[in-house]
Amino acid sequence: VKLGRVFHAGGHANVIQAVLDGKADGGSGFYSPPNETQRAAGHYVGDARYLIIKRMPEEKRLGLLDEVRVLKLSDPIPNDLCAVRKGFPEATWKRFEESLQRYLQTDEGREVYFDVLTAVGASPTDDSAFDGFREALSTAGVSAEGILQDAEKKLEERRKKAGAS
Repeated sequence: VKLGRVFHAGGHANVIQAVLDGKADGGSGFYSPPNETQRAAGHYVGDARYLIIKRMPEEKRLGLLDEVRVLKLSDPIPNDLCAVRKGFPEATWKRFEESLQRYLQTDEGREVYFDVLTAVGASPTDDSAFDGFREALSTAGVSAEGILQDAEKKLEERRKKAGAS
């Protein structure tokens, strides 16, 4: 895919809505397969389209799936990290990690985790897990630093506006 004008929609739901509204020809969002709860509720998908579908009347949901389709999946990209600063006490981190894993072993834990993060699990990782994502950004001509700088600029503009009101 050769990208034309690139903009950052500000979130996965915004990407899907922009494509649905014809404001963007395409976009990228997270992918997870639908879980049993989503299927039972008639939501059909577990990916970023779910964020829009769950708010739609059931009779309109299949229309969204016709309009906004998944064309390609990237290699898995870790997301929703629990990260700590260099020098963080290892024993404290280990207790947190073990506690989270125990919680995810329960039905309630899996349901809450999915509700909050639309994620199906958590596993230890390191920075190298993001190498594929960095390569995909580079191939698309997008820089992670540029995305962060744009986000910082927008945040600063919002702070200025909030201070002016």
